[in-house]
Parts: sequence; structure tokens; C-alpha cells
Amino acid sequence: MGSSDRKKKEKKKDFQKPKLKVGKTKPKASNFTDTSFKSKSIVLQQQLFETAPDVVERFKHQLSLTSSRTDTQRRDALSYLTGQLSTNPPTNPVGTSTLLQKILPLMPDSSKSVRSQLLKLLQQLPAEEVRPHLQKAMLYIRGAMTHLSQDIKDDGLNYMEWILDAAGEDLVASPGCWVKPLKDFMSVLPLAPQVGD
Repeated sequence: MGSSDRKKKEKKKDFQKPKLKVGKTKPKASNFTDTSFKSKSIVLQQQLFETAPDVVERFKHQLSLTSSRTDTQRRDALSYLTGQLSTNPPTNPVGTSTLLQKILPLMPDSSKSVRSQLLKLLQQLPAEEVRPHLQKAMLYIRGAMTHLSQDIKDDGLNYMEWILDAAGEDLVASPGCWVKPLKDFMSVLPLAPQVGD
């Protein structure tokens, strides 16, 4: 019987809860793993590249971002391009024709900040390089002037002012470039009260 009593005591030991004393830490388990280590990290203020893209590649990349889905990316890309065109001498590796082809569709953009940044960019373009693209530019300006949104219509008038400053005489002399926009301009103006009303 001595061995059975001993076995019973051993079984009781397995199920006994050890009494913890106040102020003492709980004993660690036999399979405890210390996870209190801290890792060190290096934080760079700016990304460093061994082969940084040159100015031409950055310009092309920013130009491709003008068709981005987010307003902020389009605005920031236009801001970058404006900065490049305002340098002396201006940096435009793709040429005015390619640049206009990418940015003119932004005239009726839903974002006010994108439209205002686009106007700043257009004002940086040399007038002599804009003149050959009058007809294409007028299509987008007319689209903005006849848009449903009043804000876009107002900016359409700003674009019209830009094109008149850049190539006013050529615009008036160009066939089909003046009569239709003039009609659009008249439709944008508020109706004046008739005499006798």
C-alpha cells in the first residue's frame, strides 16, 4: 500500500496550485522565451539611390502622373512641371507638343487645385510654341467653358484669357477658332436685363 499512497501524493502535486507570495514574481515556465529585445533602425531623411534618375526621366515620370487617379498626385505633378518650366533656361525635354497633349485634357478636371495649377503651368509655356496648337487647345477650352459645373466654366474663362494673351492675333485669324468660342463665351455671360423690364 505504500506505493499506492505515494502515487496518490504525486498525482495531487500535479494539480496543486502553488501559493504565490505578495511582491514576488511568478516563476517562469520551463519553455519561456525572452522576447524583450529591441532592434535598432536607421532612418533616412531622404531616399538615396546609387543611380538617381536624371532630369529627363524625372520630368517624364511627373508628366505621366498627370493622368493619375488622385487629385493630389495630379496637382503635385503639375507643380513639379511648372517648376521645371520656370527655371532659366526652362527644362522641357519632351517638347511643348507632347506636354500639351498630356495636360490639355485636365482643363475640365473636377479638382479646383488641379485646374489652378494647370493654369500656372500653361502660363509658363512660350507663346511661340503654343501658337501651332491653337485648334487643339481651343477644343479643350470650349469644353471647359460649356461644362455643367460653374467652377469649371469660370476656369474655362481663365484658360481663354491665357490663350488670348499667348496667341490672340493668331487665334482671331485662325479659321473656326474664334467664332465658336465667342458664342460659347456669350453663353457663359449672365443674361443682362432687357430695357423696359
